[in-house]
Amino acid sequence: MLREVLEYADGFRAGAMNQEGLNFVCASARAQVERDHGLGPQPVREQMLAILAHGADKQKGVFVQHVADSLAQLVRRSEHEYLKRWADEVRSGRVRLEDAEILARLAAAHLLDAGFAAQHVHGWLVAKKTVALDELLELGDQMCADPEQSFEVLVPFVSLPSAVRTAAGTRFRTAEQTEAFLEERGAEKPPGRQGAGSLTFAVTAREPWSAVAVVDTEIRRLNARVAVALRNKTATPLGKAIVLDSIHSKWRDLEPRGREILVTGIERHGLLLPDASDATKELDDAFELLAAVRTSTSWASVAAIWAAIEGLLGRATDKGTLAADRMAAVVAAGLVRTELVLLATRYNEDDGSVGTMLRDDSRTFSERVDDLFDLISSRSPLPETTVEDDAAVMRLQSIVDDAAVLRRIEEYLKAAFRRLYQQRNLLLHGGRFDSVALPLTMRTVPALAAAGLDRLVFSVSERRGSPPLALAARAQNEIALLGGDGARSLPHLLD
Repeated sequence: MLREVLEYADGFRAGAMNQEGLNFVCASARAQVERDHGLGPQPVREQMLAILAHGADKQKGVFVQHVADSLAQLVRRSEHEYLKRWADEVRSGRVRLEDAEILARLAAAHLLDAGFAAQHVHGWLVAKKTVALDELLELGDQMCADPEQSFEVLVPFVSLPSAVRTAAGTRFRTAEQTEAFLEERGAEKPPGRQGAGSLTFAVTAREPWSAVAVVDTEIRRLNARVAVALRNKTATPLGKAIVLDSIHSKWRDLEPRGREILVTGIERHGLLLPDASDATKELDDAFELLAAVRTSTSWASVAAIWAAIEGLLGRATDKGTLAADRMAAVVAAGLVRTELVLLATRYNEDDGSVGTMLRDDSRTFSERVDDLFDLISSRSPLPETTVEDDAAVMRLQSIVDDAAVLRRIEEYLKAAFRRLYQQRNLLLHGGRFDSVALPLTMRTVPALAAAGLDRLVFSVSERRGSPPLALAARAQNEIALLGGDGARSLPHLLD
């Protein structure tokens, strides 16, 4: 976020970004710095906060180059031993139970920003699940200090234009050559039928999973070049890759770009087949734009996702930030109900009283979810399931205790959707293809956009037939009205 502030300040100086946007990213970063003890001791964070407090001020803020340079050096200082400082905070007892989730988010984000793939981070955490938290954080810090490595990754293709095979030279192997090559190395042959052969990619990455992620990006770039260079040709990977110089040479899945772009409400509400009289037809353009994300590059995905949001929640005369804030309100207002439905699905299998209550077909599902909300609000005993479910219960209880928690979540979501808008502007107006905020934008916003669209589908098809802008207005109103005894209305913010 701090590097994003610096990048935005560069854009503001060049006239590609506006003052309001720079003030917003400074305010968002300031709120984060106040809670992030990993950035350094209090004097370091106070210096950061003092710079950010001036926002886009042309005399004292990051618009001034030497002020931006000072912030940049503080960021560099803070990156070193970031997780170790959090380990020291845990060891000293200064990390409270209510800090657990923000620590988890910050630590995981730090590892992802350092170049580790999500699959690697997950596997590492599972392998270290018996390690104490402070020691775990120190091990993570040591892992970040290790240098990147060189990897060779082999990817089989279902189809591969002959022009690409020729251009690849020795990087290309026929299907038969691929199988023989892998057999010599003691690796399994590619799964499925023989295809069009394989390509090898030499990449530099943190670990095997991140090497596969780098190759996935290379394949999308290859496809983009084929699409504009060759007529009616495609380069289609099998969907698997193998890291040849890994200790464990196994087939790994190429992550489908659209994995997190899933609007389950389309199937749930029987809307898979378009209908000219369908009330959701105004959402079709958004569906098409999100579908394009599955095959496009990161920058094209940014443009497509933002176009879907602005098309549904923007008016011709609106600032782009209004559409971003409306989508943030829709997602935030649907959070409580979404968590409750997921928990109800988990607890439904319980043999005790909670499971029995949730399986009571004499009452509507909505009424049973309301009862579950009452149990959570009153801190009644719940079935033992997973730590993820325990965390969801704690989130709901914190929102019940203090409506400001949901408003804070809404602010996080505003920052995420505004970041998407800013990335789009950097591309279209600033000509920037190397944004520091692009990776975190693409790992967080697609799923959030899909969640918001899911709420819009539900609203248009099932309940009041509310058009998107009306639902967003309602969401903003309901969140603003929370407080006092408003906890009872939490499960029904967007019903």
